[in-house]
Amino acid sequence: MLNPKMRSSNPPAEENMKVKGRFLYDNYGEHVILRGINAMIVYWDIDGIPTFQEIAKTGANCARIFWNLADLSPTPEELDTAITNCVANEMIPIVGLWDATGALSKLQKCVNWWISPEIVKVVQKHQKYLLVNVANEAGDHSVTEQQFRDSYEAIIKQMRAAGIHTPLVIDAAGWGRGENYILNTGLHLLKADPERNLIFSWHPWDTITTGGTKERIKKAIDESISKNICFLIGEFSRCCADPPDTTPVEWRYIMEYASKNEIGWLPWVWWCCGDPADTHSITTDKIYGHWNNPPWGEEVAITSQYSIKNTAVRPRSIIKTTTKS
Repeated sequence: MLNPKMRSSNPPAEENMKVKGRFLYDNYGEHVILRGINAMIVYWDIDGIPTFQEIAKTGANCARIFWNLADLSPTPEELDTAITNCVANEMIPIVGLWDATGALSKLQKCVNWWISPEIVKVVQKHQKYLLVNVANEAGDHSVTEQQFRDSYEAIIKQMRAAGIHTPLVIDAAGWGRGENYILNTGLHLLKADPERNLIFSWHPWDTITTGGTKERIKKAIDESISKNICFLIGEFSRCCADPPDTTPVEWRYIMEYASKNEIGWLPWVWWCCGDPADTHSITTDKIYGHWNNPPWGEEVAITSQYSIKNTAVRPRSIIKTTTKS
């Protein structure tokens, strides 16, 4: 099924995806609502095999690719291969760097990697489809909005000057949970970006009893719409931590309200980290159909009215068998 918000049957192709208002468009002008899954690719299968083939069976149109420099020192060639295999499975690659998680002071380290000549070359090779998630959850709750704004304003300029023209995905600080960081600074950062090509990602991990209420979720989404910024729920799970029955997250409401308002979302996580798989894993062993943590895995992937299977639409530009001309 083609996306009903496709702008034209035969528009001129651009070099990369574009954010316009609160929506993302592919390089052929087709409206894309991101609907996919987080995958810890750098650890478990650095080339994305078999994970990408299995995630693709859900109908996902994207995958958020966990990348980390500290533990494994992956090469640019390995990054190139992972991105290539994601696209080969008709999913938009969202590459995120995890080296600054919880630490805004490490943001520049991530940026230095992105703007290194060998990584810029990989980004430019895949810029038609690629989304660059600058740094996963850079900054804890002590970060001020001014610090967040100033830090990202500086790095946006560095990345654009280095030749990175893809949409940049900016995670909220507060370990991803502080929606205020992106709702209160997003418009300023958009003005600071010469390409106005930013996606703002919130990770609502707070439990129902610690502030993660339906009212808060609705308010954050509604405010992103009123401010006309491109908003993404880049991570969420069925619970915050073990034991899951005492740390529940409003995951069904996140799926429903985001879907009804054309907001992208990606659950955490396809698989982690052993046998048995952890509390958040969608599958028991990376294989489609081997659902974990019932009803979470199967429901978020395929059975819910708002599941990936029932709401994801792949843009024509990434479907290998479709003629784009």
